[in-house]
Amino acid sequence: MSNEEDWKELEDWELQRKLQEKEKLGIDFDKINIEKQQKKVNKLVKRLKTTGKISKYFAFTLFILFGFAVFSYIIINFSNIRERVNVDMEETLKNIYNVDIEVVNKDVDEKGNGKYILRAINNNDIKFTAIKNFGNLTQDYPARCHKYYFELWNSDDKEDFIVNEVIENDILTYETYIEDFENIEEATNKIINFVNFCGEKFYPNWNIYLQKDGKRIYPYTGYNMTSEEAMNNAKETYNTIHSKFINNK
Repeated sequence: MSNEEDWKELEDWELQRKLQEKEKLGIDFDKINIEKQQKKVNKLVKRLKTTGKISKYFAFTLFILFGFAVFSYIIINFSNIRERVNVDMEETLKNIYNVDIEVVNKDVDEKGNGKYILRAINNNDIKFTAIKNFGNLTQDYPARCHKYYFELWNSDDKEDFIVNEVIENDILTYETYIEDFENIEEATNKIINFVNFCGEKFYPNWNIYLQKDGKRIYPYTGYNMTSEEAMNNAKETYNTIHSKFINNK
Protein backbone atom coordinates (compact mmCIF):
# COMPACT_ATOMS: atom_id res chain seq x y z
CA MET A 1 0.00 0.00 0.00
CA SER A 2 1.39 3.45 -0.96
CA ASN A 3 1.81 6.42 1.38
CA GLU A 4 -1.05 8.12 -0.43
CA GLU A 5 -3.34 5.18 0.30
CA ASP A 6 -2.19 5.13 3.93
CA TRP A 7 -3.08 8.78 4.41
CA LYS A 8 -6.39 8.23 2.66
CA GLU A 9 -7.24 5.55 5.20
CA LEU A 10 -6.28 7.87 8.07
CA GLU A 11 -8.45 10.62 6.63
CA ASP A 12 -11.37 8.19 6.37
CA TRP A 13 -10.91 7.31 10.05
CA GLU A 14 -10.85 10.99 11.03
CA LEU A 15 -14.04 11.54 9.05
CA GLN A 16 -15.66 8.70 10.98
CA ARG A 17 -14.71 10.42 14.26
CA LYS A 18 -16.36 13.65 13.15
CA LEU A 19 -19.49 11.76 12.16
CA GLN A 20 -19.67 10.37 15.69
CA GLU A 21 -19.80 13.91 17.05
CA LYS A 22 -22.65 14.71 14.69
CA GLU A 23 -24.61 11.83 16.21
CA LYS A 24 -25.64 14.25 18.94
CA LEU A 25 -28.21 15.46 16.46
CA GLY A 26 -30.05 12.16 16.45
CA ILE A 27 -28.25 9.37 14.55
CA ASP A 28 -28.53 5.91 16.14
CA PHE A 29 -25.69 5.54 18.65
CA ASP A 30 -25.80 1.73 18.48
CA LYS A 31 -24.42 1.82 14.95
CA ILE A 32 -21.11 3.27 16.15
CA ASN A 33 -18.43 0.56 16.40
CA ILE A 34 -15.47 1.95 18.34
CA GLU A 35 -13.76 -1.43 18.63
CA LYS A 36 -13.74 -1.76 14.86
CA GLN A 37 -12.11 1.66 14.52
CA GLN A 38 -9.50 0.74 17.13
CA LYS A 39 -8.57 -2.44 15.28
CA LYS A 40 -8.39 -0.47 12.07
CA VAL A 41 -5.97 2.09 13.53
CA ASN A 42 -3.84 -0.57 15.25
CA LYS A 43 -3.61 -2.53 12.00
CA LEU A 44 -2.59 0.56 10.08
CA VAL A 45 0.04 1.57 12.64
CA LYS A 46 1.51 -1.94 12.61
CA ARG A 47 1.64 -1.93 8.80
CA LEU A 48 3.35 1.45 8.69
CA LYS A 49 5.85 0.41 11.35
CA THR A 50 6.70 -2.69 9.35
CA THR A 51 7.42 -0.63 6.24
CA GLY A 52 9.37 1.93 8.23
CA LYS A 53 7.00 4.74 7.28
CA ILE A 54 5.91 5.87 10.75
CA SER A 55 7.70 7.70 13.56
CA LYS A 56 7.11 7.47 17.30
CA TYR A 57 5.61 10.94 17.17
CA PHE A 58 3.16 9.94 14.47
CA ALA A 59 2.15 6.81 16.41
CA PHE A 60 1.59 8.94 19.53
CA THR A 61 -0.57 11.34 17.50
CA LEU A 62 -2.71 8.47 16.28
CA PHE A 63 -3.11 7.28 19.85
CA ILE A 64 -4.26 10.75 20.99
CA LEU A 65 -6.74 11.00 18.12
CA PHE A 66 -8.23 7.64 18.97
CA GLY A 67 -8.45 8.53 22.67
CA PHE A 68 -10.33 11.70 21.78
CA ALA A 69 -12.76 9.70 19.65
CA VAL A 70 -13.44 7.25 22.49
CA PHE A 71 -13.95 10.12 24.94
CA SER A 72 -16.45 11.76 22.57
CA TYR A 73 -18.30 8.46 22.23
CA ILE A 74 -18.58 8.08 26.02
CA ILE A 75 -19.89 11.63 26.48
CA ILE A 76 -22.47 11.20 23.71
CA ASN A 77 -23.73 7.90 25.08
CA PHE A 78 -23.84 9.17 28.67
CA SER A 79 -26.24 11.88 27.52
CA ASN A 80 -28.30 9.28 25.66
CA ILE A 81 -28.46 6.90 28.64
CA ARG A 82 -29.49 9.72 30.98
CA GLU A 83 -32.47 10.48 28.76
CA ARG A 84 -33.56 6.84 28.91
CA VAL A 85 -33.58 6.82 32.73
CA ASN A 86 -36.68 8.63 33.91
CA VAL A 87 -37.42 8.55 37.62
CA ASP A 88 -41.00 8.06 38.77
CA MET A 89 -41.22 11.03 41.11
CA GLU A 90 -44.42 10.17 42.97
CA GLU A 91 -43.46 6.52 43.44
CA THR A 92 -39.96 7.46 44.62
CA LEU A 93 -41.23 9.91 47.25
CA LYS A 94 -43.85 7.45 48.44
CA ASN A 95 -41.24 4.71 48.89
CA ILE A 96 -38.86 6.99 50.78
CA TYR A 97 -41.29 8.86 53.04
CA ASN A 98 -44.38 6.64 52.97
CA VAL A 99 -46.53 9.56 51.89
CA ASP A 100 -49.03 10.03 49.09
CA ILE A 101 -48.67 13.29 47.18
CA GLU A 102 -50.51 15.28 44.56
CA VAL A 103 -49.32 17.86 42.06
CA VAL A 104 -50.50 21.41 42.78
CA ASN A 105 -48.65 23.13 39.96
CA LYS A 106 -45.84 22.38 37.53
CA ASP A 107 -43.56 24.00 35.00
CA VAL A 108 -42.11 21.16 32.95
CA ASP A 109 -41.12 20.22 29.41
CA GLU A 110 -42.65 17.55 27.17
CA LYS A 111 -40.60 14.85 28.94
CA GLY A 112 -41.81 15.86 32.40
CA ASN A 113 -38.55 17.52 33.43
CA GLY A 114 -38.79 20.72 35.42
CA LYS A 115 -40.26 22.12 38.63
CA TYR A 116 -43.23 20.65 40.51
CA ILE A 117 -45.16 22.13 43.42
CA LEU A 118 -46.51 19.20 45.44
CA ARG A 119 -48.72 18.64 48.46
CA ALA A 120 -48.82 15.83 50.98
CA ILE A 121 -52.30 14.29 50.86
CA ASN A 122 -52.27 13.50 54.58
CA ASN A 123 -51.51 17.17 55.38
CA ASN A 124 -52.58 19.83 52.88
CA ASP A 125 -50.64 22.48 54.80
CA ILE A 126 -47.33 20.92 53.74
CA LYS A 127 -46.40 22.01 50.23
CA PHE A 128 -42.97 21.37 48.82
CA THR A 129 -40.92 21.65 45.65
CA ALA A 130 -39.41 18.92 43.50
CA ILE A 131 -37.15 19.43 40.49
CA LYS A 132 -36.85 16.49 38.13
CA ASN A 133 -34.25 16.06 35.42
CA PHE A 134 -34.60 12.57 33.94
CA GLY A 135 -33.00 10.27 36.56
CA ASN A 136 -32.21 13.10 39.00
CA LEU A 137 -34.72 14.27 41.60
CA THR A 138 -34.14 17.16 44.02
CA GLN A 139 -36.86 17.91 46.57
CA ASP A 140 -37.31 19.61 49.92
CA TYR A 141 -40.09 17.53 51.51
CA PRO A 142 -38.09 16.74 54.71
CA ALA A 143 -37.11 20.39 55.14
CA ARG A 144 -40.70 21.57 54.63
CA CYS A 145 -41.97 19.07 57.19
CA HIS A 146 -39.25 20.07 59.65
CA LYS A 147 -40.18 23.74 59.29
CA TYR A 148 -43.92 23.08 59.53
CA TYR A 149 -43.73 21.12 62.77
CA PHE A 150 -41.08 23.33 64.37
CA GLU A 151 -43.20 26.43 63.78
CA LEU A 152 -46.23 24.55 65.10
CA TRP A 153 -44.39 23.48 68.26
CA ASN A 154 -45.46 25.62 71.22
CA SER A 155 -42.70 25.31 73.79
CA ASP A 156 -40.32 27.52 75.74
CA ASP A 157 -37.51 25.24 74.54
CA LYS A 158 -37.75 26.85 71.10
CA GLU A 159 -35.99 29.94 72.44
CA ASP A 160 -32.73 27.97 72.73
CA PHE A 161 -32.73 26.90 69.08
CA ILE A 162 -31.07 28.73 66.23
CA VAL A 163 -32.99 28.52 62.97
CA ASN A 164 -31.16 28.61 59.65
CA GLU A 165 -33.39 28.81 56.58
CA VAL A 166 -32.07 29.09 53.01
CA ILE A 167 -33.88 28.74 49.67
CA GLU A 168 -31.69 28.09 46.67
CA ASN A 169 -33.05 27.21 43.24
CA ASP A 170 -36.52 26.97 44.85
CA ILE A 171 -35.32 24.22 47.22
CA LEU A 172 -35.47 24.86 50.97
CA THR A 173 -32.65 23.99 53.37
CA TYR A 174 -33.81 24.17 56.99
CA GLU A 175 -31.78 23.71 60.17
CA THR A 176 -32.58 23.98 63.86
CA TYR A 177 -29.78 23.57 66.37
CA ILE A 178 -28.53 24.43 69.85
CA GLU A 179 -24.97 25.61 70.42
CA ASP A 180 -22.80 26.84 73.30
CA PHE A 181 -24.81 24.76 75.76
CA GLU A 182 -23.54 24.03 79.27
CA ASN A 183 -25.14 20.65 79.86
CA ILE A 184 -25.35 17.95 77.20
CA GLU A 185 -28.31 16.20 78.82
CA GLU A 186 -30.40 19.37 79.10
CA ALA A 187 -29.67 20.37 75.51
CA THR A 188 -30.43 16.88 74.19
CA ASN A 189 -33.69 16.77 76.15
CA LYS A 190 -34.90 19.85 74.28
CA ILE A 191 -34.41 18.04 70.99
CA ILE A 192 -36.10 14.94 72.41
CA ASN A 193 -39.08 17.07 73.48
CA PHE A 194 -39.48 18.35 69.93
CA VAL A 195 -39.18 14.86 68.46
CA ASN A 196 -41.80 13.56 70.89
CA PHE A 197 -44.09 16.39 69.80
CA CYS A 198 -43.70 15.34 66.15
CA GLY A 199 -44.25 11.67 66.92
CA GLU A 200 -44.38 9.47 63.81
CA LYS A 201 -44.06 12.56 61.60
CA PHE A 202 -40.41 12.98 62.61
CA TYR A 203 -37.69 11.87 60.19
CA PRO A 204 -34.10 11.34 61.39
CA ASN A 205 -32.78 13.10 58.27
CA TRP A 206 -34.15 16.42 59.52
CA ASN A 207 -31.28 18.81 60.14
CA ILE A 208 -31.73 19.14 63.90
CA TYR A 209 -28.61 18.89 66.04
CA LEU A 210 -26.38 20.20 68.82
CA GLN A 211 -23.17 22.07 68.07
CA LYS A 212 -20.16 22.05 70.33
CA ASP A 213 -16.64 23.27 69.58
CA GLY A 214 -17.62 23.66 65.93
CA LYS A 215 -18.74 20.00 65.71
CA ARG A 216 -22.27 18.75 65.12
CA ILE A 217 -23.97 16.19 67.34
CA TYR A 218 -27.04 14.42 65.95
CA PRO A 219 -28.88 12.58 68.74
CA TYR A 220 -31.17 10.83 66.24
CA THR A 221 -29.21 8.95 63.59
CA GLY A 222 -31.76 6.31 62.58
CA TYR A 223 -35.42 5.36 62.51
CA ASN A 224 -37.28 4.08 65.59
CA MET A 225 -34.67 5.32 68.06
CA THR A 226 -35.93 5.69 71.61
CA SER A 227 -35.34 8.80 73.72
CA GLU A 228 -32.83 6.84 75.77
CA GLU A 229 -30.91 5.76 72.69
CA ALA A 230 -30.86 9.35 71.39
CA MET A 231 -29.55 10.59 74.74
CA ASN A 232 -26.82 7.94 74.93
CA ASN A 233 -25.81 8.66 71.34
CA ALA A 234 -25.55 12.39 72.01
CA LYS A 235 -23.53 11.92 75.20
CA GLU A 236 -21.14 9.45 73.58
CA THR A 237 -20.53 11.75 70.63
CA TYR A 238 -20.14 14.75 72.92
CA ASN A 239 -17.57 12.97 75.12
CA THR A 240 -15.57 11.97 72.03
CA ILE A 241 -15.58 15.53 70.65
CA HIS A 242 -14.86 17.10 74.03
CA SER A 243 -11.91 14.81 74.80
CA LYS A 244 -10.34 15.51 71.40
CA PHE A 245 -10.85 19.24 71.93
CA ILE A 246 -9.12 19.13 75.32
CA ASN A 247 -6.22 17.05 74.00
CA ASN A 248 -5.63 19.44 71.12
CA LYS A 249 -5.32 22.47 73.39
